[in-house]
Amino acid sequence: MFEHLTYLTYLGIVSNPLLTGPTPQSLINATAMQSLYLYGNNLTGSIPEAFGGMQSLTSLRIDGNVLLTGPIPQSLINATAMQQLWVSGNNHNGSIPEIFGGMQSLRYLYLHANPLLTGPIPQSLINATAMVSLYLYGNNHTGLIPEIFGGMQSLSDLEIYSNPLLTGPIPKSLINATAMRYLFLYGNNHTGLIPEIFGGMQSLSTLNVSSNPLLSGPFPTSLKTTIALTTLDFSNAAMNGSIPDIFGNMSNLATLSLSNNLFSGSLPASWTQLTLLRSL
Repeated sequence: MFEHLTYLTYLGIVSNPLLTGPTPQSLINATAMQSLYLYGNNLTGSIPEAFGGMQSLTSLRIDGNVLLTGPIPQSLINATAMQQLWVSGNNHNGSIPEIFGGMQSLRYLYLHANPLLTGPIPQSLINATAMVSLYLYGNNHTGLIPEIFGGMQSLSDLEIYSNPLLTGPIPKSLINATAMRYLFLYGNNHTGLIPEIFGGMQSLSTLNVSSNPLLSGPFPTSLKTTIALTTLDFSNAAMNGSIPDIFGNMSNLATLSLSNNLFSGSLPASWTQLTLLRSL
């Protein structure tokens, strides 16, 4: 039917749990389509390769369709106007294709909560220079977090948590991600020390690297310069030594969680200066 709707720019058919069947291939003929929202239904099959041919499409939400399976289509690289892509909460499998670095307009990419999505995080993402927000949590990615995100100068929200097969150190190159405001790396299996990089991330508001039981070593003292930080969570790790008395300049801190580590010594006197603190 969509081949006759050549002036249609917006289509929203959402949150209909009894709406089933495959995604119509004829949508490719809606050549003026800019926003296509099909989330929260019970669509079946795979995402059509035809979406790569929709040259006007800027926003595609086909998330929350738990019966949608198969790989993420390689053809999406041809959707050159795409700015927002949501394929989260489905059941996609395979690895993330090496296409998103070639989508120069892409700003928001949400691939999270696909438990069958495996393999490494693509190095080519470094070329997605317009990327503002990237969600890869709740998948089953393997290997290390690559040293690419420091080169993504527009990136402000990076959420790669609850991937228990992600290992290795936290990338030190993150210090170059100067626009980063929200960084979530909890519930993985990172190893080594929490690096002394976060003090150089002056825009950072939320940092959560909790529930990485192999993260060890001292509390990073460089955090004393992260004056924009409102939430800091280092809980459920293996950090040790004393908690440094560095919190005097962290005046915006509202949530601080250091529980279930191996800290020793006395509590920092500078905690009394955290007048906005709500949870400790």
